[in-house]
Amino acid sequence: MRKFAKPRKDEAGFALAVTLTLLMVAAIMLLPLLFLMTTGLTSADIREESMQRFYAADAGIEDGAYRILHYYVDVPTNVGEESSYALGQELNNCTVDVTIYKAEEVTYRITSTSTDNVSNRSTTIESYVSISLADFSGLFDNAITSPSNVTIQPNSTVVGNVQYEGALDNKGDIYGEEIIGGIGNWPTADQLSDYYRCQVDVLDPFPDDTVDLNGYGSSLGPLYRDGSLTIKNTAAVPWGVELGGTVYVTGDLVVLPDCMIVLSGETIYAEGSIVLQPGCAISGSGCIIAVGNLDFQPSISFGEDDFAFLLSIAGNVTLRPADSFYGCVAGNVDVDVQPNCSLEYRSPSGQEIDFPFELPAELKLVTYAIE
Repeated sequence: MRKFAKPRKDEAGFALAVTLTLLMVAAIMLLPLLFLMTTGLTSADIREESMQRFYAADAGIEDGAYRILHYYVDVPTNVGEESSYALGQELNNCTVDVTIYKAEEVTYRITSTSTDNVSNRSTTIESYVSISLADFSGLFDNAITSPSNVTIQPNSTVVGNVQYEGALDNKGDIYGEEIIGGIGNWPTADQLSDYYRCQVDVLDPFPDDTVDLNGYGSSLGPLYRDGSLTIKNTAAVPWGVELGGTVYVTGDLVVLPDCMIVLSGETIYAEGSIVLQPGCAISGSGCIIAVGNLDFQPSISFGEDDFAFLLSIAGNVTLRPADSFYGCVAGNVDVDVQPNCSLEYRSPSGQEIDFPFELPAELKLVTYAIE
């Protein structure tokens, strides 16, 4: 037979007491535990937000350094000047404000502040950077400069020095020194494209692949064309315009006969080739620069008081003007002076032309401080 144990009188309510004790201990521990968890989550959110602000501010430093290195027009040019701007888009839900201050000739201070759009907390990074400059003034020391070859065709005259590193095929007359080697810095397409592109970035692209000067107006530029561009004239008489800013073309540029263009110190720049056909007219001081080939054949070239600079960054320059050319010419692969041409060197000194004689080549981080 089974025997059932009977609780003693002094054991009554023991389980209830234990349960209540455990509940009290749990209640005592639960509140601090919940508080600790909340604090941990809040701290994690704050750390995450702080990290996002840091990354956004660091992006502002990188953007400022890029603008300095690529010669943006809003970068201060004189010591003691500063410029400020906001990044065009939010980063990590932050608004980023950047200030660039030119502390010394080759030293800039970049200050980037990122502000969280919800908490309104901010992080500031201050960085000093120094740049090394590439000097391109050597391109203007000679009548002709080429890191490769120079060809002077019969009955052509060059007054000024000719400097080259390849071969010289001279069947004409050179009144100046023939200098072999030592060209120095040669600009890259990226360097000059960045420099001139920044001048037209704010413009809407020109919608057509042709500009008809007939009735267009007296001024052309600044102009940005994404693609190739042809400048023509359908009027019964030659029609002229004066450049009012940089003309930048990402493709090829062709100027047809009966078009007259006054450079007025400005620059025509094409990422492709440039052809100025016989019968067009170019005058005034300025620059004509092509990444590809440059074929210069205008019926009227430059006056004795003008200075013109022709440059092919990566191709050939063919010089065949109907009248005397005053200025200097530089071509990467070959400079070919066609028969019966006259090229007379002029110094750019005292001339107002739009060309970067020095451009940032390298950038070095000097200091980096987070506030």
